[in-house]
Amino acid sequence: MTSRPPNLPTLPLRQDVLLSKTVFEEIDDGISEEFLREHTGVYDLSEVDFVDLKVDAVGAGQRVESVGELLPNLQQLRLSQSHICTVRDLGTSLHNLKVLWLCRCSLQDLGGITALPVLEELYVSFNDITDLSPLLSHEAIQVVDVEGNMVDDWDEVQSLEAMASLRELNLSWNPVCKQEGVTREKILEALPMLEVLDDIPRGQVVENDLVQTDMSVDLGEPDAAAGSDDEELSGVAELLQQVAATPRCAPLELADVAEESSFAALQELRRRAGAQASPKPKSEDVELAEPLTARLGVSEETPAIYSTSSAVAAFREGAARAISEVGNLGEDAG
Repeated sequence: MTSRPPNLPTLPLRQDVLLSKTVFEEIDDGISEEFLREHTGVYDLSEVDFVDLKVDAVGAGQRVESVGELLPNLQQLRLSQSHICTVRDLGTSLHNLKVLWLCRCSLQDLGGITALPVLEELYVSFNDITDLSPLLSHEAIQVVDVEGNMVDDWDEVQSLEAMASLRELNLSWNPVCKQEGVTREKILEALPMLEVLDDIPRGQVVENDLVQTDMSVDLGEPDAAAGSDDEELSGVAELLQQVAATPRCAPLELADVAEESSFAALQELRRRAGAQASPKPKSEDVELAEPLTARLGVSEETPAIYSTSSAVAAFREGAARAISEVGNLGEDAG
C-alpha cells in the first residue's frame, strides 16, 4: 500500500479507500476460475470449502460475488483487511457459507446478511458498523463478533434478543459499552440466550473488567515453628560470626584452636540447612552424597589445613556479607 503523503487531509471513508487501488494488484484480472485454481491449488473448485482472500470491491471494483459463483461448496470465507463497505457485495451465491470473516474491511453495512442462509459465525470486528438490525431476521447465526465498531445505541444491543440462535456476542470496544449504566450484567440480562459475552462465559465472575478466577487457597493452621523464626535467625547469625572471625591465614600454633570453633560452626550450619531442606530419600534408594570436606579433598580431622583452602576463604567472605545484611535488617526492623 502506498503511504499517505504528508498534510493530506482525511477524506470520507469511501473516498479514502479509493486511494488504495494498489493494495490488491495480485487480482489484476478479477476473481476468475484461473485465479482461484492457482490461489487454492485445487483444480476442481467445487471441492474448495475454505478460502482466504483480500479483495477491493470499492476502489478496484472487483466482483466479490464471483467467489460464491465459482466456489459453490464454500463453507468458510476469510476476507479480512479487504475493502468491502457492505455485505451485499458478497452476492447471493454463498448458499453453504457457515463462517465469514470481514475484519478491518471498512465495513459499514450488514445489509444483505440474509443472503447467507446457513451462516453460523460472523466476525466483523474493527469496522464502522452502527446498525445491527440486519442481523435480527437471520435464523442461523450463533456467533457475532462486532468488537471495535461504532455501535452507540443501547436499543441496538437490546434488539438482539430477537436472535433466538445467538449464543456468543463480542461487543467490547463499542461506544455503547462506555455509556452510564451499561454493564456486563445488564447486557446478559437483556440477552438471556447468551452463553458467552466478550469471550467470557456467562457464569464466570468479572470485576473491574478483569476476569476473576478462583484464587482461594487453604492456608491451614499457622505453622508452630513460625514463631521461632527470630530465634533461628539469631542463632544462624551467631554461627556466621564464628566462621567469619576465624583468621583466613592463622598461624600454625593458633590454627587448631581457632579452627575448632569455626569448623564446629560450619557443621552446625550444614545441619540446620539439611533440616530445612526437603525430606531425604531413603538410603536404600539413593546413595548419600559425600561430605563437603571429602569432596574438597580435606579430612575433617585436619582443620588447620582446611582453614587455608580457597573454598573456606570464599565462604567466610560470604558469611561476613550475610552478617552485615542481617544486621541491617535488624536495624530496619528496630
